[in-house]
Amino acid sequence: MDKDLLTFLLEGGHLNMLERVDKKAWPHAPLKYEAVLEHLAALIENRIWFPADLTSEREGVIIQNTGNDFIAHCLGYGAGGSRQPDRDERKTFKKSKDAADFYLRNDLRLPGDLDGWVVE
Repeated sequence: MDKDLLTFLLEGGHLNMLERVDKKAWPHAPLKYEAVLEHLAALIENRIWFPADLTSEREGVIIQNTGNDFIAHCLGYGAGGSRQPDRDERKTFKKSKDAADFYLRNDLRLPGDLDGWVVE
């Protein structure tokens, strides 16, 4: 799979069938979890935030690269419509690969389905 497309999907992107055909991403073989993990680990080593920063109002896991370690922010917003999360649980990792594994398993629920691609 094209690295840019994989990044787009890991950031929460979605492609409909016409877009998949247009990008020559259909039909597609299953993805290997280890390859997806390695790709994401490299991404978060070179970014401060993945997939967005804390101002994005994104619910779920956001990875912060502090330069010394990787912090997984597990964010949840209440029903009140507040722009501030009512939950920000944090888990710190020394290795980008460990933070990437946490994101894949807890935010994207992988191995499994990634926008129609099987990750095994």
